[in-house]
Parts: sequence; structure tokens; C-alpha cells
Amino acid sequence: EMEDDYLKDLQDRERLIAKQQKALEDKDKMIDDKNKMIDDRDKMIDDKDKTIDDKNKMIDDRDKMIDDKNKMIDDKDKTIDDKNKMIDDRDKMIEELKKQLVEHQQQKK
Repeated sequence: EMEDDYLKDLQDRERLIAKQQKALEDKDKMIDDKNKMIDDRDKMIDDKDKTIDDKNKMIDDRDKMIDDKNKMIDDKDKTIDDKNKMIDDRDKMIEELKKQLVEHQQQKK
């Protein structure tokens, strides 16, 4: 009878150990699944970060283009202002010459 009790206890312990091993395997699988999910999320975050970085670079490039175009516009505006000043100066010179011509013609008479 003691031997039967001993065998029964041994079988109970083996079943308990098997249950615990199964529970550990299940937990290990859950941990592996969660780790895979974390890895997948990390990859998604990295991809999103790369996309954001790419978009920021595009924005920076566009900002530089806009700055370059604004500088060109400013340069053209300055050129136009310079030309307008030259035209004004030339017009003044022409008026002065006309005035001198008229005075010279009046003096001849």
C-alpha cells in the first residue's frame, strides 16, 4: 500500500510538473509573441521616423528653393530699381539738354 501511495504521489508530482512545464511553455510563447509585436511596432516607428525625416528634408529643400527664389526676386527688384533710376537720370539729362538747346536757340535769335 505504501508503494501504491508512493507511486500515486510520484504520478501526481509528474502531472503537476507537466502542467507547470506546459504553463511555462505557454508563457514563453506569449512572451515571444509580445516580443514579436514589440519588434513589429519598433519597425513601424522606425519607418514612420524615416518618413518624417524624408518629409522634413523635402520641406527643408523647398524652403531653400523658396529662399533662393526670393533672393532672385529681390535681385531682380534691385535691378529694376537701378534701371528705373538710370531712366530717371537719363530723362533728367534729356530735359536739361532740351532746356539748354532751347536757351541756346533763344540766344542765337
